[in-house]
Amino acid sequence: MGFNSEHLKANLRMAITRIGILKNKKHNGMLAKKEEIANYLRAGNEEMAKINVEGVINSENFISALEILCIMCTQCAERIRVITEFKDCPRDMLGSVHTLIYAEPYCECPELVKVKEQLKLKYGKNLVRAAERDEEGLVNSTVKAKLATCIPDMEVKIVKLEEIAAERHVEYTPSGRFIRVSAT
Repeated sequence: MGFNSEHLKANLRMAITRIGILKNKKHNGMLAKKEEIANYLRAGNEEMAKINVEGVINSENFISALEILCIMCTQCAERIRVITEFKDCPRDMLGSVHTLIYAEPYCECPELVKVKEQLKLKYGKNLVRAAERDEEGLVNSTVKAKLATCIPDMEVKIVKLEEIAAERHVEYTPSGRFIRVSAT
């Protein structure tokens, strides 16, 4: 079976819906994790709060990446005629196409798998391989950075702990082992 623009458009639209569900799921999990962190801070267990805040930071990053992916799915769905008419991927769509292909393994979105399959049928395995590895540097840098799960710097953790403490009305002063340098 070859490329089918209707399948691509339908899967892009369904991916938008699925991404919305994923965002809500991550957001709800993040709210619960923030409450757990606030409880650790109330109990004076800063070390456990620091460990758990990493997940909150990574979830926030993931949600930001999903928001951009949703925009890219919308762009591709709206420009399906252009995708269909041209043999090669239009230059102004290369970033979105590469980013959707690159992001597919990071997301729990079966529709993106199908989008990737349709794009492979349309543009070939070389484009897909290049996008998966970001060989041409066309993947959206924000999405790439936000999908990379990493251990945040201590300053980022402390700032997030202070933010959570303020949101949850918890008294929190970072331990003496960390002194944040202010911009004033």
